[in-house]
This record gives sequence, C-alpha cells and structure tokens, in this order.
Amino acid sequence: MSRDFGYLFKHIQHQIKERMNYEMKDCNLTSQQGYVLYILEQNGGSLSQKEIEDKLNVSHPTIVGIITRMENNGFVKTHLLETDRRIKIVELTEIAYQFKETVERNRSKLNEEIVKGMSEEEMETLEHLLNRINNNLSFIKEDSND
Repeated sequence: MSRDFGYLFKHIQHQIKERMNYEMKDCNLTSQQGYVLYILEQNGGSLSQKEIEDKLNVSHPTIVGIITRMENNGFVKTHLLETDRRIKIVELTEIAYQFKETVERNRSKLNEEIVKGMSEEEMETLEHLLNRINNNLSFIKEDSND
C-alpha cells in the first residue's frame, strides 16, 4: 500500500481553509484575509505587499486581490512608500484591530481542534515533524525562482 502524504496534507489544508472561512464569515473575512491580518499584527501592523506575498507564499495577482478586497471592506489601507513609489505598504486599520480578538479566538479554536486528544508529547512530535517536512520542501521555492 502506497502512502500519499501530499494528498493527505492537501485534504487537511482544505478542511482548515473551509473551517476558517466558516468561522470568520460573520466578520466578513476569508481564511486568507485572516492570515494577512495575523501577519500584519505580528509585524507591527504594517508590511509591504511583497513581504505579505512572501510570508503567505502566494502569487502577486493573488495578494493584490486579497488586499484589494480587504481595503474595500475597511480592514487595511495602502499607500506607496515615499522613498520608493514602487513599494506598496499595507497597514491595519482600526476596524481590523476591532476584529483582532475574534480572529485570534478562531485560530486558537482551530488549533485546539487540530490537536484534540493528543498528549503534550504527541503535540511536540507533530510540531517537530511538520517543521521537518516544511524544511524538507523549502528548497522547492528556492529552486523554482531560477
């Protein structure tokens, strides 16, 4: 019997995305937008669009669409960097900070569901193995930019 770990990871990722979309629909946010809020909050509330793109590992057109919808809904504001007008800065708005607690609560709830029934040792092992898998695959992005 062959093991298809890629399919299993894809299936898990899909379930996580669907769960987050469901949990955050009342906030008028998608899972991807929630990740953008989280990344911005973790980085002082402001990053360049390119930095967000890199942290989420998504294409330029994808992040443009996400940021545009978030700006239209009042969660972020954007402006061009004064010293380099090619760089678009994305900043959290007051509205985004109002939803910060809800987004964090949804992330925590999902993380609890993911490890439900696992011992502390199993969670540490899972984290270790996921980090190893991530490191094993990290060359793919580096090599694909040649």
